[in-house]
Amino acid sequence: MRCLVVVACVAALASLVVAEPLVLATGGRTDGEIVLPESTSDTMREWTEFLSRTLHEMTGADFPIVAARAHAADKPSIRMAVPLSGKA
Repeated sequence: MRCLVVVACVAALASLVVAEPLVLATGGRTDGEIVLPESTSDTMREWTEFLSRTLHEMTGADFPIVAARAHAADKPSIRMAVPLSGKA
């Protein structure tokens, strides 16, 4: 009986861990954009452009880069962040 309870508990926990897949683009289109912090370094900007190009090569979709102030809150986004050290 204990074994059955343990199996049931593990199954219940496993169902909580399963998440929906993250879909970045479908059919060469995306609704998302890459959001840069207001104050960012040239290095961060270069890596963001690299990410945008790489995602385009992988999916065929254009991932626009926008400043945080221009990002619409209802749009999906990939948010670039400045490391805690403040250097990027």
